[in-house]
Amino acid sequence: MTKNIARLLLAVSVMAVPCEQAGAEELFRYPDTVLRGTTSAELPLSLQECRKVCLARSGCGGFEHSSTARTCRMFASVDSAVASSGYASETRVPIAGYRDPLDPPTDVAELCADKAGPKLGSKGADYEGVNVAAAIKVCEKAATAAAPKPETFAYYARALQKAGRATEALDWAKRSADAGSAAGQWFLGTFYDSDLGKVVEEDDKKAAYLYRQSADQGYPVGQYNLAVFLQLGRGGLEKNQQQAARLFRMAADQGYAAAFFHLGIMYETGRGVPKDKTEAVRLYRLAAQSGVVGAEGRVVVMCGRSDEVRRC
Repeated sequence: MTKNIARLLLAVSVMAVPCEQAGAEELFRYPDTVLRGTTSAELPLSLQECRKVCLARSGCGGFEHSSTARTCRMFASVDSAVASSGYASETRVPIAGYRDPLDPPTDVAELCADKAGPKLGSKGADYEGVNVAAAIKVCEKAATAAAPKPETFAYYARALQKAGRATEALDWAKRSADAGSAAGQWFLGTFYDSDLGKVVEEDDKKAAYLYRQSADQGYPVGQYNLAVFLQLGRGGLEKNQQQAARLFRMAADQGYAAAFFHLGIMYETGRGVPKDKTEAVRLYRLAAQSGVVGAEGRVVVMCGRSDEVRRC
């Protein structure tokens, strides 16, 4: 009797799971596999219903489904697995010591970085290019996961900032920085640097401190912003063109396009580095290839007419 009641309650819970909630996570799929571990329930469900129930239950570590018997066995924990035809198993984490899962889900933290993180090479997005709806959806999932990566807080904050939700953005940026994330230190610094969203008062010294923390961890955008401060002597820092050039180079080496442009200016003018037209043009072209506004114009200015630009 008790077992039947449990089955009924779980069956009802399948109907109660909204589609959006049920699809909020992905599972690792193992066809022709049965699981070994601690079972928590056995239910007469379809594969799709079984997946929905497991995703809706925080205590579900995985499930196996029999296509012939149409039964779903839930597992509180999964220890191992063995091959067995006619069964389909899915787990929240990969099964150690077993074969690779079929079409493993994309790392949600990586997806968040790609949609809302700063553009570094082929990854990330320029601020104006952030797709707010898509970025917030995936980054909220990454930031509220069971064991979130602190940098996802910063990328979530960037998406919220773009959406005009500045107060929330500041809160997530602080959480990221407090957790020691270089991305969080950089993004929190931007609030004090340019007073983004009018949430905090501008404080160049605090911005410089946060940028240095980020740069010291090797984060390219932190290196870039600190280099700008050193060029201008902002935030209580003494002007240091050589150190600025070094930081621009480090950021450029990691694919941050704006650093190519600024380093190009330094080689064109001979500030902080030896004057070198060839290197300046090369850097401007790299910046232009990444869409930096004004970079192609600098090539034209330095090389002359269009036919000369190709030979420059």
